[in-house]
Amino acid sequence: MSKNYSIVERKLAAFFRRFPTLKKKIKSKYQYLNYLFYRSKDRIISDSNFIEVEYKEGYETFFGYYDKSPMNRSEDKILFQATKYPTTKLPNPNEPIAIVVKCNETGLIVYEDLTRAYNWQQGAKPMWLSDNEIIYNFYDIDEGVYKSKIVNLSTKQVKLIGYPNYDATAQFALTLNFDTLNKLRPDYGYREVDSRFVDLGYAKDGIFKIDLENENKLELIISIEELCKIDSKDSMAKAKHKVNHIMLSPECDKFIFLHRWFEDERKFDRLLVYDLLTREIRVLLDDEMVSHCFWKDNNSLVAFATTKKLGDRYYEIDFSNDSVIVKELEFEGSNSLGDGHPNVFNKKEMLIDTYPDRARMKNLYVVNLETSEISKVASLFESFKFKGETRCDLHPRWSPKGNYIFIDSVHNNETRKLYINKRNS
Repeated sequence: MSKNYSIVERKLAAFFRRFPTLKKKIKSKYQYLNYLFYRSKDRIISDSNFIEVEYKEGYETFFGYYDKSPMNRSEDKILFQATKYPTTKLPNPNEPIAIVVKCNETGLIVYEDLTRAYNWQQGAKPMWLSDNEIIYNFYDIDEGVYKSKIVNLSTKQVKLIGYPNYDATAQFALTLNFDTLNKLRPDYGYREVDSRFVDLGYAKDGIFKIDLENENKLELIISIEELCKIDSKDSMAKAKHKVNHIMLSPECDKFIFLHRWFEDERKFDRLLVYDLLTREIRVLLDDEMVSHCFWKDNNSLVAFATTKKLGDRYYEIDFSNDSVIVKELEFEGSNSLGDGHPNVFNKKEMLIDTYPDRARMKNLYVVNLETSEISKVASLFESFKFKGETRCDLHPRWSPKGNYIFIDSVHNNETRKLYINKRNS
């Protein structure tokens, strides 16, 4: 009997999205009952060798989200986060975590710092700006505001940016209101208060652009008020709104993001793309649920979402011309694996993961986008200790040259760790 949840069960789960409180109660009990029946002694099942990215004894490690690589372009350094504070507990700004860079070959620590601006899903938004430069968020206790740091690992020069980053290039960064995120989706918010972003109102809240050449220049490029006027819906009128999951395109001339709103408890999603050159905004998906996305090339995406025609599954969205073309991304199990985090390498190979199955095993796959073939890389256990905000999704990521795969996992001794897998190892 399959340990994966059936298509019928997934359709029921989709139906209960309309009743989130009830869904949460039913889901928790149903998952536990399934685990009692299907549980296994295995904590990892794989022919591949996943090696822990080590830090100091007693520390848990992780990278964060699935849309960035822990490795720099040369693949000689690894950027990650570490904490002695247990990740089964909610993030605590009084318990800072470490930002760490280490040499891939020698294991020597290249850089260390502490930050109070973090969550367990995305950390402090650490990312590589170049082969030797990183950016990440921190909380300035003296000023009581969130900021970001750009660190040149070669020169050791540190540049302070007056605002927190969400996604960035070497020239500019994009950001949003982390206070709003903390209220509506604390999984991705920060616990401290930045008075500059509290109760802005929808005319002043939205997505902002930071000029990294002039670190204190902030521009609101699209407000939530403006978003609500684009293909407006009745459900938006009295709802609570936020934006999230900003993701720059490979050429950094546009970005995608999610507009989410809550009518009472019911959540609605839509995916939009913003052209930084023309300032044009286009709606790409708008059938109530959009989950995880990734750029395939500069004008197309893969996404797990729902459409009225086919329901929940992976889709490819092409907007290279005037029209938006949405089609099913077909591969074995594409309509039954459920939600996951896609990460595409060179338009040819896609990593995807799953949420825990009946036995609490999360599965990692590689999909060949040219042949539609799929191969399982690993199955890894997640304890019920990790749930809600403290969950540990695999968040699979390719290295820039495709030589390595990275995951976050809690299968070993029930502590969160960053793992590296050299391909074909």
